Amino acid sequence: MGGDRASFLKVSQVPLGRIGRVDEVAHAVVFLCSPLASYITGADLRIDGGVCTSSVERPLDRCIRKGSRGSQSRRLLASDGTAERGFMSKVWLITGASRGLGRAFTQAVLDAGDRVIATARKPEQLVELQGRYSGKIRTVALDVTNEAQAKAAFEAAIASFGVLDVLVNNAGYGYVCPVEDTPLNDFRAQIETNLFGVIIMAKAVLPYFRERRAGHIIQVTSIAGRIGPAGRAPYAAAKFGVEGFSESLSREVGPLGIKVTIIEPGGFRTDFAGSSTQLSEGRPEYDSTVGAAVRFQRSYNGRQPGDPAKAAAALLHVASLSEPPQRLLLGSDSYAAAEKSALDKIESDKHWKDLSLSTDYSSDET
Repeated sequence: MGGDRASFLKVSQVPLGRIGRVDEVAHAVVFLCSPLASYITGADLRIDGGVCTSSVERPLDRCIRKGSRGSQSRRLLASDGTAERGFMSKVWLITGASRGLGRAFTQAVLDAGDRVIATARKPEQLVELQGRYSGKIRTVALDVTNEAQAKAAFEAAIASFGVLDVLVNNAGYGYVCPVEDTPLNDFRAQIETNLFGVIIMAKAVLPYFRERRAGHIIQVTSIAGRIGPAGRAPYAAAKFGVEGFSESLSREVGPLGIKVTIIEPGGFRTDFAGSSTQLSEGRPEYDSTVGAAVRFQRSYNGRQPGDPAKAAAALLHVASLSEPPQRLLLGSDSYAAAEKSALDKIESDKHWKDLSLSTDYSSDET
């Protein structure tokens, strides 16, 4: 094989994304460059259809036992028998990492062997993770509405780990109140955090991702980014904004090798429906709509169908894909609501199609 800087190789026809426990891939080792692969295996390696095949099939344990050469491959193995990620590991920047889904995401990323810049308004809430994953995590104080702090968080990733691969825009909070009773300051605060915070963080990393022609921006929105629920107008306005922003951003940066994924969770058993959401029934006239939404949320808290650990596993999977989805619903409640809303919209559009088309110039007018 020619070249000393070949991209990640897949040895013995084992797909890169499936490298796992040694006993599951006994004939596979993933290498950064072809000379190292040839040196350790003693095989003539060839690339065929994106798969590196070897003229010599040699079990991994035989490779490891080969003295000094084996010692190099041994460094690719973790003590628990998994292939150490090493050069394969990613560096993540996760906002809102101290609790809720952000905490679950951070924990899963660290357990996978990746490294994290974990941000929060109160980074002291992440001390426990720092103790458990020393060297793999750096905590940074961050208010996502502060441009200087957003830039500093990005710079912390480069200073600490030399690279940044994935930005997860997760920080945010909920708000339930009738529009009429929502002070404009509260409305603006929702937009500032839940929309402008996302924009600010994306702009902080985009020059670096553009220059690398690589990177993944994951936007954690909500099913409220597709459907406007009663009582959540400020929150939905922000989340709808994030989705529109992200669609446009994806079309701009996709040709540059930058991926954008919108994650739309339903109800998960975190503190989001509790301490991370402000609830106000408003005046009596809205009791059957907003008041009902507030009562439902209070009763629903702790009974949501979503498992945060499974959401984190889904996030890791999406980040591993060469072609991730632009949108991903998380949870059965989110999927069911999105499906019903999409079908209702299609039906409504068909019903009003004639009126919609009537606004074009007629053929004799053009």
